[in-house]
Amino acid sequence: MAKNDNLLVIDSEKKSTPTEILFMYLSYLPLFIVSLALCITASYIYVRYLTPKYKNIASILVKNDEKNGGSIRGGGSNDLIDAAMFGGKKVNLENEVELIKSKILLAKVVTKGDFNVQYYTEGNVKKIETYSKGLPFKVSFISVPDSTKSFLFSIKKLSNLGGLVTRKSNNDKDFVSFSWNTPFEYKGMKLTIVNPTMSIPPIGTEYLIVWKPVKNTAAEIANGLFVAPFGTKTTIINLTFVSENPQRGGDILNTLINEYKDQNIEEKNKVAYNTVNFITNRLDIVAKELGDVESKLGELKKEHPEYSIKELLQIKVKELDAGSGRLQELAGKLNIVEGLISKLKNSSSIEVVPSFLGIEDQVVASLIMKYNEASLQLPIAIKSNSKNSEITDALKMSIKGLRNDLTLRLLDYKRELESALSTLIKSKDNLTNALGSSIGFDMSSKGIVRNQVIKEAIYIYLMQRREETLVTSASTTSNYQQYDEVSIPGSPFEPNQSKWRLYGIILGLLIPIVLIYIKTLLNDKVTSREDITKKTKAPFIGEVGHHSNNKAFVVAHKSRSIISEQFRIIRTNLQFLLTEGKKTVLITSSISGEGKSFVTLNLGAVIAISGKKVAVLEFDLRKPRIIKSIGLEKKEMGISNFLIGQSKTLDDLYYTFEEYPTLHIFGCGPIPPNPSELMLGKYMKEFFDLLKAEYDYIIIDSAPVGLVSDTFTIADYVDASLYVIRQRYTLKKQVDFIEDIYQGTKLPNMGLVINDVKVGARYGYYGYGYGYGYGYGYGYGYGYGRGKGYGYGYVSKTSGHYFDDMSEAGPIAKFFKKIKRALFGGGKSDVSKKAY
Repeated sequence: MAKNDNLLVIDSEKKSTPTEILFMYLSYLPLFIVSLALCITASYIYVRYLTPKYKNIASILVKNDEKNGGSIRGGGSNDLIDAAMFGGKKVNLENEVELIKSKILLAKVVTKGDFNVQYYTEGNVKKIETYSKGLPFKVSFISVPDSTKSFLFSIKKLSNLGGLVTRKSNNDKDFVSFSWNTPFEYKGMKLTIVNPTMSIPPIGTEYLIVWKPVKNTAAEIANGLFVAPFGTKTTIINLTFVSENPQRGGDILNTLINEYKDQNIEEKNKVAYNTVNFITNRLDIVAKELGDVESKLGELKKEHPEYSIKELLQIKVKELDAGSGRLQELAGKLNIVEGLISKLKNSSSIEVVPSFLGIEDQVVASLIMKYNEASLQLPIAIKSNSKNSEITDALKMSIKGLRNDLTLRLLDYKRELESALSTLIKSKDNLTNALGSSIGFDMSSKGIVRNQVIKEAIYIYLMQRREETLVTSASTTSNYQQYDEVSIPGSPFEPNQSKWRLYGIILGLLIPIVLIYIKTLLNDKVTSREDITKKTKAPFIGEVGHHSNNKAFVVAHKSRSIISEQFRIIRTNLQFLLTEGKKTVLITSSISGEGKSFVTLNLGAVIAISGKKVAVLEFDLRKPRIIKSIGLEKKEMGISNFLIGQSKTLDDLYYTFEEYPTLHIFGCGPIPPNPSELMLGKYMKEFFDLLKAEYDYIIIDSAPVGLVSDTFTIADYVDASLYVIRQRYTLKKQVDFIEDIYQGTKLPNMGLVINDVKVGARYGYYGYGYGYGYGYGYGYGYGYGRGKGYGYGYVSKTSGHYFDDMSEAGPIAKFFKKIKRALFGGGKSDVSKKAY
């Protein structure tokens, strides 16, 4: 009965620990170092040649119109003209922000400051912008052939007389010489290069001049301009502009703020200008009417000399009316209201309504203010959107409604004025009749005098309002005040060296991690123990480490090397597969090259060292390798000769070795054309009977089971089977085939041997311990120093590698020592001296 139930079976669900994963990545430390060095260097180069960005900052305060306090005649005036012009307008910061960023305003800024002309100097890698204020000259464009295209040219060979203008090309011979401050033409452009001093030392620097369309430059400024309210409880707006040149950026912000203030003053003066024009037109009409009245009065005096007495009475009445002052004011306002009604009814165009008119009605003044605000917003809306957009149409409908409301209210106000005027006139007439009833005052003269008084009152009122309006418009101030001066930064805010250095470090770490992960993900070879244990339940007999020499025999008498101990462990664990009296062991693999011949030869050697008589059979009759790997001369007779009946004795078939006197190796002999048939022949059983009678152990090196069926034919003659899996060579999918063989018991008492094992994080393999691993050492005289020794060697606690002397272990020991110090601290060496 087989005893393999006592062998260790690893849990197939075991996962890699965080420590194992960490050490797997640390094993690629040189890759990380190279990647970090390259990425950090690349970040430094990128920052070095990246165009720097500067941030200019300014603030403006938006004031309410209420601050102006009403009429110029003094605070607290109830004049509704002042209320319509200055009072009650609240600040809408969202509108102000949009107006500051409007394309129309930015285009004015570009034109005013010539910001569409930029100057550059060529560096070794990139061109550097040089602001015009820092240059001894300035290019003034008189005309360009196409204002929708950009133009680029170079200025070089400058002297106190002038220089050359040419295209930006090293091979371009098309150039034009110029003189300072003298207009000239080049490629359809007419320009002047201005140098106020007319003197400049010879300069070898070549300047690159770029002219851009105003719209393009305005769009570039809009992309770098950030406008936002300072807070919800203030009327301060912050302006931030990002550019390549801090001086140019500061000038752009200053020009923008000044232009915005000027635009506000211009809008205010537009209302005053329309008011003055309206009053002037009314004055012309009233002056003509007053002249007509005075002419009629002169003619009346000539016709009626007796009028002198009546005139005295009229003057008295006039003095009484003038004393009250009310008749003049009402007459003037009535005339203005009639003029406004006529203007609104007869004019179809949308324009502001004069507001400096002294109208006391609150509703009329409020409607005039709203109507003027909407009329001023309409041109801006048309420019910012389109003539037929929804916003423009809605604004037009609002203006139309305000116009109708204003006309209706003016008609009501006119009737109120007429009623008040009529009452005053009746009062004056009563007084006049009382004073002149005895004289028989002429009724015709009353009408003339009355008209004269009214016209004079209107004329005086209009003259006064015109003067007030002119004074007010001359003293108009903007609603905007620059709160902070534009900051000129001394250093760029981009690129941020610390940020890009951090990006370089992150990328330098990320690239190796991704590459290692992809490599692991795409790996289809058996690498870690989990690759085997999760697919098969076959027991592990042992593992054989990687060795770099080409020796066939790596097992020697009294050797305490790692690989010798591994074969001793396999020899010990083999007893769990063999029952008492059973001695034949078959060694096979999935494909050629997995090391079954190497395992066969050294397993036989390690058993022979123990004093047992061992026969090693080169039974891979298709591709024998054992004799060739040993370096012996091939005999004429071998196993194939016995199987065809040419030999009846074993003495002529095997090789012997002085180092292993009890080890006999049976060569294949001539390669037969029909190995499968030979194994099924009648001499097969006779051959194994002779071997079992002669030897304590029979170790068979068979053909790979994944390629041919020869191994299954031999299975009838063996007692146990060792299946060799080679790390980093055997395909993962072949483990499924191994499990099929194990579960189907196609090979008797099968166990697994892992060959060519490289222990460590990089290979995802850490050994198995429990009496047959070698990660922490096992066996007589090494690992943790069990038993008494016969000398000294060295074993790495981390990797499990064994060294005959410290000179071999030095570099590896230093490597693991540095990692250990970096991660966990401490200074103890990773390599310990052990007795053996």
